[in-house]
Amino acid sequence: PYTTLFRSSVTTSVTFIASTALAANCSITGTGPVVANGSSTSTVTITLRDSSNNPISGLTPTFAATDTGSTNSYGTCSATNASGVSTCTLTSTKAETKTLSITGPISKADGSVTFTHGPATQLSWTTQPSGGTAGTAWATQGVVKVLDAQGNVVSSGADATASISLTLQSGTGVLAGTTTKAAVAGIADFSGLGMNITASGSKTLRATKADTSGSGGTTSVTADSSSISITAGSATTLTVAGFSSPSTAGSSSSFTVTAKDSYGNTATGYTG
Repeated sequence: PYTTLFRSSVTTSVTFIASTALAANCSITGTGPVVANGSSTSTVTITLRDSSNNPISGLTPTFAATDTGSTNSYGTCSATNASGVSTCTLTSTKAETKTLSITGPISKADGSVTFTHGPATQLSWTTQPSGGTAGTAWATQGVVKVLDAQGNVVSSGADATASISLTLQSGTGVLAGTTTKAAVAGIADFSGLGMNITASGSKTLRATKADTSGSGGTTSVTADSSSISITAGSATTLTVAGFSSPSTAGSSSSFTVTAKDSYGNTATGYTG
């Protein structure tokens, strides 16, 4: 007799599911440089992998970036794809290099993205001139910065070294000393340059950036200083006015004596 044996085979499939994300195997990067104008975006890429370096799909991570002055704006991240990759967006109005961090589902600081300044649109007196005595160099001469529309210092390009000129915007007199200086990395510091005005009274200065549009920069922009006060110096001369001549002997006569400094300003503090 014959015995017939039957053998059957069963095929099964096993799906391996990635486990919890391991920080050491995860990464975050950002595209750049990006203009810090609040609308230009850096594309942030987050990759999640487990302890066996398997990609983790279907998770929506969160991230953060270092931020000076609460200027960052974060776009919602997509769920990770089959490769464990999620994309997000980041915008800012602050020109600086920002460190990126994954904040969920794990915590890890990793890549960075650089935000740069935009074109020059304004000037700012970051240090106001102090004013002082007529004809004497002021203790504080003033500092002017070249800024973009978001208030970032324009530290590179044609406007970073543009000439900044100071003129008398209001009040009388002549502004003396060194009144024009090339900015250095967007900053024109007039300290120690001997600016003074010989006429006393209230004054306002105007800073003007040169037109650099022909060399890759922007057109001229201006900014006025706060009001400064110039006081008269010490009295050096006395002038008499209103005295009648000839006068009758024994009669009274009135006249005015005015004390003036060496620049002809009335020395109001003179007491004789």
